[in-house]
Amino acid sequence: MKRARWSVVGITAGLLLVSVAPHAVAKRTGMNLACHNCHEGRDAPQISVALSAARVEPGQPVTITVTAKHARAKVGGVLIDSNDLGAFELIDPVGTRLFDATKTTQVTHAMPQAYLNGQVQFSFRWIAPATVGAAQLDVWSNAGNDNLKPEDDSAGELLTGVAVGCDAAWYYIDFDKDGAGAERERVFSCTPMPDRITKGGDCNDQNPLVNPAVVEVCNSIDDDCDGMVDDGFQPMLLVEDMDDDGFGARSGMSMIGCPPLAHYAPSFDDCNDRDATVHPGAAEVVNGRDDNCNGQSDEAAPPVTPSAPVGSAPPAEAACAFAAPARLHGLPSFGSALALSWLSARRASKRRRRLVHDHAAAFQHGAVDRHGDD
Repeated sequence: MKRARWSVVGITAGLLLVSVAPHAVAKRTGMNLACHNCHEGRDAPQISVALSAARVEPGQPVTITVTAKHARAKVGGVLIDSNDLGAFELIDPVGTRLFDATKTTQVTHAMPQAYLNGQVQFSFRWIAPATVGAAQLDVWSNAGNDNLKPEDDSAGELLTGVAVGCDAAWYYIDFDKDGAGAERERVFSCTPMPDRITKGGDCNDQNPLVNPAVVEVCNSIDDDCDGMVDDGFQPMLLVEDMDDDGFGARSGMSMIGCPPLAHYAPSFDDCNDRDATVHPGAAEVVNGRDDNCNGQSDEAAPPVTPSAPVGSAPPAEAACAFAAPARLHGLPSFGSALALSWLSARRASKRRRRLVHDHAAAFQHGAVDRHGDD
């Protein structure tokens, strides 16, 4: 009930701020959005809050220090809203101020402060409420560059709790019953809340498979709620590989995933995804198909020489070709057929010379005989 009463008061205060401070914008919950309203960047600083006392009693003054860290920011600012609980006092009236001079429940910077060594700090004195209870403070800080354009600066926010005169704890709603509650649905309370749990950190309270206790898997989801998606994996484009040969089909369905993944491969160059022996890099064999997916069939196979019928005689050229080189006496070979023709012509020339010689001898013999007859 206290939370509901404070929220109503916060809404009233927020509406009042809209009327008296045109740069402040009220949220649905009554929290002020001055930082987010102007600074729309997405590289938010890391915010932490420290109190000067470990335990705060009713009416006790404590120093609240806000530290914002950012690797590249040049300047930063702050805004704290106590939701109308207690009252703020200024420690540094030059660098800080009340957000509205007529109210003491919201404080901010008077001018942006320089980041030093990657951080900036702001301190305020807060007088705790006079009654026992749990207070929730909304804290914002922005990380700015030096281009004088607020829209590309980034604002971060933090909800912090202060227990006043009691031992308070955060209580979370666990919608998906996975043992971790949603951070945005938490309540700081001094009294136990049976319908809530005390463990938070669930970044998706609608999915019981997502919470800080689960092991991260490759699925494009932050499973363990550490702010990183698929950390420890290397997501890439995977293509359907039905024959599981390590090569995805050229026209297969694709997805973003992490190998190894059954029936998927990090390529799409398999020209036959139904045959594991066909893929890029496979040995090409004589089978009338493209085994290595290079667009050619049997291109690396040796030529096939047709065999002669069984029992047939070899061609004459082949029968004589073996003798041609020995009879050519070192002359260039122009093929077995040409060598055989040259050899036949030579033999014919010898026969003609022999016949001429024989005819000449016969003629001379005949002349002698005739001379003897005379």
